Amino acid sequence: HNIRKIVISTGVVTTLSGSGTIGSADGTGTSASFQKPYGITSLGSNLYVSDRNNNTIRKIVLNKTESIDVALHNLDDDTDVTVAVSSSNTAEGTVSPETLTFTGSNWNTAQSVTVTGIDDNDADGHQGYEVSLSAEDQETNNPEVTTFAGSSEGSSDGTGTSASFNEPTGIASDGTNLYVVDQSNHRIRKIVISTGVVTTLAGSGSRSFANGTGTSASFNMPAEVTTDGTNLYVTDSYNHRIRKIVISTGVVTTLAGSSEGFADGTGTSASFNQPNGIITDGTNLYVADRNNHRIRKIVISTGVVTTLAGNSAGFADGTGTSVQFSYPSGVKTDGTNLFIADRMNHRIRKIVISTGDVTTLAGNGSAGSLDGTGTSASFNQPWGITSDGTNLYVVGYSSHKIRKIVISTGVVTTIAGSSNGFADGTGTSAQFSLPIGLTTDGTNLYIADYRNHKIRKIALTKTETADVALHNIDDDAEVSVGVSSSNTAEGTVSPQTLTFNENNWNTAQTVTVTGVDDSDSDGHKGYDISLSAKSKEIDFEKENPEVTTFASGLTKPNGVTTDGTNLYVAVTDSHIISKIVISTGEVSTFAGSGVQDSEDGTGTSASFKYPAGITTDGTNLYVMDTNNHKIRKIVISTGEVTTLAGS
Repeated sequence: HNIRKIVISTGVVTTLSGSGTIGSADGTGTSASFQKPYGITSLGSNLYVSDRNNNTIRKIVLNKTESIDVALHNLDDDTDVTVAVSSSNTAEGTVSPETLTFTGSNWNTAQSVTVTGIDDNDADGHQGYEVSLSAEDQETNNPEVTTFAGSSEGSSDGTGTSASFNEPTGIASDGTNLYVVDQSNHRIRKIVISTGVVTTLAGSGSRSFANGTGTSASFNMPAEVTTDGTNLYVTDSYNHRIRKIVISTGVVTTLAGSSEGFADGTGTSASFNQPNGIITDGTNLYVADRNNHRIRKIVISTGVVTTLAGNSAGFADGTGTSVQFSYPSGVKTDGTNLFIADRMNHRIRKIVISTGDVTTLAGNGSAGSLDGTGTSASFNQPWGITSDGTNLYVVGYSSHKIRKIVISTGVVTTIAGSSNGFADGTGTSAQFSLPIGLTTDGTNLYIADYRNHKIRKIALTKTETADVALHNIDDDAEVSVGVSSSNTAEGTVSPQTLTFNENNWNTAQTVTVTGVDDSDSDGHKGYDISLSAKSKEIDFEKENPEVTTFASGLTKPNGVTTDGTNLYVAVTDSHIISKIVISTGEVSTFAGSGVQDSEDGTGTSASFKYPAGITTDGTNLYVMDTNNHKIRKIVISTGEVTTLAGS
């Protein structure tokens, strides 16, 4: 029940397809199955097999179209992209140069890679090799989500998933370390990004209030954290205070706040009501004073606390204290504006710091997770918020999703998460459970996955790698490579076809990729440059040929042959010769009445008795009419059947 291959020059026998067990499964290579295959013929790149006891004709694709999409971006005048180029087999082909750099000033200048085949004078076939192109830190719309630290509920220090957290909420980064508010452990934890080592920076673990150093200090349900590189600032939510931690020493003091309430003032004469989000611009802190429905400002050097915007629960855009928020939870700044996750209003708000002017950037006010632009999008309790300077990233607490907002346009998309649960994966195949805080180090997002007790990592960029499959031509074939762009509004290619043959196989050919300057501030628009070439042969050690069912309903098909347009099948138990049009798969009776006999004639007026083998010279068919003990001849153009030999 197999199809075997024998190399004529060496006699080497391998199994091309078929599992060896009875079956009728389509598939690749040995994952496919047959039941007593009999006849076989070849037409160009395909084999056709009469699968006798399955009553079908099977098709085996011996070559395939090699396709590769090289992912590129049309540079938006503000970044560099370096593309590394290499050959997988320098004995067959080399490349030069090995690095291409595209910048804001040369993005529309064609750069060439010369691929040079090596003439080794060996009759070793079309040896395959790959030219690999890779570019690091390319933006991806389907980012990978992994678990960076934490396993199950607990408070253990350790490395990566050997550490444990209890409902982490806030998270900040100084580029080297992450600082995590481990809320239900009432501690501040530190994670070294390069190693994943988790330690406890401050907090005794008891739910109380005490200044002190390291674990001698106490917090009560701390919520969020920010850093200026020297100090951490923590919203100690249920203590209604803003705490300061010197990173180098772990010394914890109270910067502002005393007891639950609302009052502007200096230091501990001011009061908050369960402060949540916090961010610094280096000079000031901005605090989402959640249960007071206000955004507060603290001058770090003096501890002076004022109200920047908000007055009571509700929704209203406006200026300063005429504005309303509903349990604002997250806050982020770009130095000029604040961006607020207005949790129970299900909106993202923007505050111009210099004027206190408040507008709605995104969200329609209804709980949901619709992607869209501005107020056509919806959120479900947005909580944590961070930015890479171009985009905002927002945690959807009750939607269990991570959303992205392009600041310049307000376009909202979902980059990760789907439903409540836990799963690593890419994009929306990943799952979170009530995520709250998030931060970025410029390359990755880190998420405080609250109910999963974990710190998750989302890779915002990845290394784009493309392997262009080539062959070093063995002086006897041509290869045509088609080249195309997936988005001609962003980039075009010329020429669209490259042909390599025995006369030019070692001559470099150039594809010019030209970016289109559309004058739009539309970001680094991605597009693919696709190269495709039909393989002249298949590498059976690497690629399993695809097996499909080409025709069915034939009763015990036996021999099969082709004239290049049609297949002709000796259908033994039906006593006929069937014709199958290759282009359409249409099956008809070409010759034979279906009655066991030995009459000569034309088409279905002739008869056979258990015909088996069949072959052709292109003009005629020749059939082994087994139980008539004869060789029959059929003229293809007329269907006339005569007896060529035997009595």
